[in-house]
Amino acid sequence: MTNRNDDVQGYLFGVLPYDFRRPTLAKALSRVYRPGGSLWAPKVYGAGWTLNFAHRGAWVVVGATAALVLFASLVG
Repeated sequence: MTNRNDDVQGYLFGVLPYDFRRPTLAKALSRVYRPGGSLWAPKVYGAGWTLNFAHRGAWVVVGATAALVLFASLVG
């Protein structure tokens, strides 16, 4: 019998991370808050990346996005 967990996490085309294991609080915290890690971290569930909120650049991205949304709502 094969282990079904072998095909639920890894990289598509060697670049795009995926993880379809059941999310846990510990896994979520380790993905979205990684002190010393890069700006982008693998998503908790699914394929792709999410922001690492322990990285200073993540807050710049969030602030710039909020400013653009606010500006667009005031202008438009």
